[in-house]
Amino acid sequence: MLKRIFAVALVLFMGMQLQAQTQDAPKNVKQTKEYSVEKRADRMANALGQDLQLSEEQVAKVKEIEMKFTNTMIEYRKSADRSNMGEQVMELRKQKNEDIKAVLTPEQQEQYKELRREKMGSRSAEMRKKRNEMHMERVKERRAKMESQEGQN
Repeated sequence: MLKRIFAVALVLFMGMQLQAQTQDAPKNVKQTKEYSVEKRADRMANALGQDLQLSEEQVAKVKEIEMKFTNTMIEYRKSADRSNMGEQVMELRKQKNEDIKAVLTPEQQEQYKELRREKMGSRSAEMRKKRNEMHMERVKERRAKMESQEGQN
């Protein structure tokens, strides 16, 4: 019974958030960076909230973490020194994940770990497929080049 009440409250809360977002940003008005950061953080926090059945308080904390992460990423991209940006971004992502884990219960932490593993697996599979396709294109180009050279000899 308590779960049903919580689920209904969560759906109502999300509905109000969605309605507020559509009222705040008409389609013909260009969005500001601040709005985009908040919108991204909302989307990420709500998606994680649904996947892990987070409380409203947890969703709010995850949203804060996501906004901090996104704002920091924007600052990194603006900086002139990009020599070790990759390392900084990896460290920032690691810190973001640790901050999110701190908000979660132990059960939710396990679900979060599995969710990340699934997403990384699908992402790496896509990258492998793309690399393989690129490799096959290069092989075809080499074969065509070799055949044209043999035809000239």
